[in-house]
Amino acid sequence: MEIARIGIDGDLHLSSKNRGAHNDYPQESLMYLNYATDIFEKNGCTHIVNLGDIEYGRFGTLEYRGLVEQAFKRRRELTKGHFYIVKGNHDSATYGMTEYEFYLGKGAFKGSSDLDIGKTKLFMCDFGGEDREFPIDSGKTNIVLGHNYFMFKDTLMPNFGDPIVLDERENFFGVDYIFSGHIHQEYVFSGIIARGGIGHKCIVHQLPCLARPEYLGDRTPEKGAVIVLRVYDDKEPEAVRLEFPLLPIEQSFNLALKNKQDEDSARKHVDVSSVVKGLAEFEREIGDTESYIKGLVGVKAEYKEKALELLKAGEEE
Repeated sequence: MEIARIGIDGDLHLSSKNRGAHNDYPQESLMYLNYATDIFEKNGCTHIVNLGDIEYGRFGTLEYRGLVEQAFKRRRELTKGHFYIVKGNHDSATYGMTEYEFYLGKGAFKGSSDLDIGKTKLFMCDFGGEDREFPIDSGKTNIVLGHNYFMFKDTLMPNFGDPIVLDERENFFGVDYIFSGHIHQEYVFSGIIARGGIGHKCIVHQLPCLARPEYLGDRTPEKGAVIVLRVYDDKEPEAVRLEFPLLPIEQSFNLALKNKQDEDSARKHVDVSSVVKGLAEFEREIGDTESYIKGLVGVKAEYKEKALELLKAGEEE
């Protein structure tokens, strides 16, 4: 018998400031949060778990903070308090309180928790907490809900930074599924996690970022996706992937502005090799370039050091 439905969505990346070439990123990112909540409500979700990175820095207005609070309140009331958010890398800071910590302190949602529901165990894992132990129950389906870049050694996908290589993580042995945020793009793949000469298959689903924070050309997604996990007391859970439309590309992004930003960036790019070539010509005229830079009169030491760093970098290319 089905006893729970768990809505799972990826990075929210809400922001009160416009980003990149968006026409109105603050409202668009908030709209997608509410879209996902609509899907969870329509599908009768009893729990909601967001996979982290609710923000792109602190919100700049009280009005926007209030709108986010109302959106979170709706999720909390819909699930009778069973609304959780995994802590992502953008949800931590070395300089005071983040929006995640602000809303968590107000009770807008619950932080990462482990849930044992029917034939399913769920382990929520904050960013950076992947060394934790997972109390696996071999008689149930064991699922990790995390926020990181997971892969296996033979996984074919782009480089998204420093990965959690599951082949090397014995503490994940026995985990059947991983649903994760962090890399903003959607990938599904599987591999084997071994311990003591025994292998266990694990399926990984990296969920997309709801907010589509960047224009990626032909790779810019046109649809969003969430998961509704149907949990039973007598069999394995079923993960149902549900799509929803995103705004048309031309409505979401100011493409003329994007092209101008790309052109400006290209003009600012410095070809170090051409600089070094010029210095080489100069060196034939005045002698050793490094000695010349060090001997410049009226130039601050830190500027000389930077010039020497650039010279050395260019010579090593």
